[in-house]
Amino acid sequence: MEEGRHKSKRLSYTAKFKREVIRCAEDKGNRKAAAIFGVDERNVRLWRKHKAAISGCEASRKKVTGPKKGRFPEIDGAVSTFFQERRKTGLFGSYDPLREEAIKKARSLNVPRSRFKASKGWAMRFTRRMGPALRRRTTICQKLPKVFEQKLLNYQRYVTNPKKTGNFLMGQMANADETAIYLDIPPNYTLEKKGVEVLLKTTGCEKLRLTMMLAATADGRKLPPLLILKRKTLPKSEAFPKDVIARAQEKGKMTEELTLEWLKIVRGRRPRAFLNQPSMLVLDAFKGHLTDSVKNQLRKMKTKLVIPCGMTSVLQPMDLSINKPFKNRLRQQYLTWIADPARELKETGKIKRAAPSEVARWVSTAWKAIQESIIVRSFNKCCISNALDGSEDDIL
Repeated sequence: MEEGRHKSKRLSYTAKFKREVIRCAEDKGNRKAAAIFGVDERNVRLWRKHKAAISGCEASRKKVTGPKKGRFPEIDGAVSTFFQERRKTGLFGSYDPLREEAIKKARSLNVPRSRFKASKGWAMRFTRRMGPALRRRTTICQKLPKVFEQKLLNYQRYVTNPKKTGNFLMGQMANADETAIYLDIPPNYTLEKKGVEVLLKTTGCEKLRLTMMLAATADGRKLPPLLILKRKTLPKSEAFPKDVIARAQEKGKMTEELTLEWLKIVRGRRPRAFLNQPSMLVLDAFKGHLTDSVKNQLRKMKTKLVIPCGMTSVLQPMDLSINKPFKNRLRQQYLTWIADPARELKETGKIKRAAPSEVARWVSTAWKAIQESIIVRSFNKCCISNALDGSEDDIL
């Protein structure tokens, strides 16, 4: 390059600008539009050629290109067909089913695993090529009190003092919490094309609320879950899993009577409970936990009641680390069930809602899948089971 000559700067234009040029060119011609807007006439011809892509993208976007082709178009085509058929039936869409279908197609085509792994990155690139986007619901989080730091210190002192005098064993410190579950547990997100109404197939029982009472001890032991069904009586014709306790309540909620029953049949039958050793139980401030009858029962069981009022989201192991993975595993059980073509249908052709015993089996499988190590770490983070000598204060 000769001295004094410089490479011209490459200009970029937004889609909004290109649309104006295209409209002007369609009205007055390419050469006239290029002169009016001060651009090269070749650009005007190119933009008019790609008018559909430019018109369909965001106004601020500068680079507008057509979808790139994948390395294996036959796999892309098969997965695209699978996705469209799945969404037509109202079933959820996510990356995992796409990857599984892609692996099946690759095997049928004898594509070696070294050349095609169906990774999550491939799934993301596939959705960008084919159009669907990951669409998710938004949620509203709970707010902590303004003086949460002082409340946290007070809670730590409140828990530490009885630990010093009571000499609680790890297996005698427990947390129990009620959490709501529903007969229909559709996912919060699904893959679908932008601008298309997002429909998910369910049994129509998204608002039918049940209550779960989950409990675990600081050494990682999981106590039998209590499933409270929204009905007057339990179905006599159904067999429930032995590791899930099912009860019926008209509103499907925890009550004072059910709390007392839970203390006797679950808390009272935990390992070493017959020794009647001093113990600690962390509960939330639900009114059914604060009645005189419940407090008297806890005193008989030599159990110290601890309530992190207003701080349950960060000081209760169930809320902090356990409820969410439990519900994720419960949802997987539900999605497997509703995607089964052999599921029972009503006379109208709609999906018949899951039987109470079926829900109990979901609960049993999901609860077994929770790792003991998660429970142990959660109790440490909540200042319940950490060492008194300060060696584990960094976990808090």
